[in-house]
Amino acid sequence: MNRYLSSSDLKDKAKGLLTGKYGTSALTVFVLFLIVFLLAFIVELPVALFFTLLNGEETTLSYVVTDYVITGAFSILAGVLDAGLALFFLNIACGKPCGVSDLFYCFKGNFGKCLLISGAVNLPELVCMCPYEILSFLFDNTDNLALGLAAILLGILGLVIYIPITLGLSMSYYLLLDFPGRSVKDILKMSLKLMKGHKGRLFYIECSFIPLAILLVLSLGVGFFWITPYMNMVYALFFLDLMENRQAHPF
Repeated sequence: MNRYLSSSDLKDKAKGLLTGKYGTSALTVFVLFLIVFLLAFIVELPVALFFTLLNGEETTLSYVVTDYVITGAFSILAGVLDAGLALFFLNIACGKPCGVSDLFYCFKGNFGKCLLISGAVNLPELVCMCPYEILSFLFDNTDNLALGLAAILLGILGLVIYIPITLGLSMSYYLLLDFPGRSVKDILKMSLKLMKGHKGRLFYIECSFIPLAILLVLSLGVGFFWITPYMNMVYALFFLDLMENRQAHPF
């Protein structure tokens, strides 16, 4: 019978593995944050300036939709670095050397696969939450109660649809690192198969981080560079735990 580690077991193990490595982990997360922030600024500023010149201070529906699409496309593009982040914490978990250079794994002949996986992981949320974003904007500008209720209902429906999909595909980056020769289609299927019966476990773990998220807000974001390594270490250990219990049942 398989014996999976509990949420508390994974967290305790993550804390132990990060002992003495929090500095390097925080630096890696900071570099990732800096890259994403600068690229987002470069990408989104021209769009904001264009619509400001076109419509003045008024925020229009066309701007909201355009900004949503561009932000979504950027999140998919920036998501290629998540494979490198997964590599960094897997290296720690497996007792291998790790460094900031791990972040750039996608540029070592794997950019295409990383981009496709990022699209598969991020697109469900972008598609499912788009109606909510549009109706929320219309409600804010009209105070139409029907639009507000529709926005809430579509937001809930979007969450119900995309969260299970995203959870099912959540191990894709780790599987890419373990099986670099497999196609993206195979990797996505493997993630769905690996997560079958475990999406609830991962969702519970993610919800258990909510108190840390509150502390993050209270710390004005300073804790981000310490909490994020801890969370990612737990995710890496969750993957290894799944794989260890599947050794007798290969893909």
